[in-house]
Amino acid sequence: MQTDTTDRILLVNGSWGIYAPESFARRCGDYIRATPGHCGVDLDDLGEIANGPDSPDYWEAWDCVLADFRTTDARGTWYLECESDVFLVLGGDE
Repeated sequence: MQTDTTDRILLVNGSWGIYAPESFARRCGDYIRATPGHCGVDLDDLGEIANGPDSPDYWEAWDCVLADFRTTDARGTWYLECESDVFLVLGGDE
């Protein structure tokens, strides 16, 4: 039996530039909305980043999503990390 040891998963490549948060919202929004508690994310913030970087509160909403997102599985708690790429990382500071 193979054990999954991946503790960092690339969700959005940083080559998306200022559109990386929007890409995250479009790719992961259905999962977030379907998860009880919405992974800690305010759905208004998710909607704001899904509207793209011309939205007035885009960067503030993205900061909130990065700070608030948490999801758990059998291995533990996962959180978001972003420098230019957006990663799902196991073992966030809970």
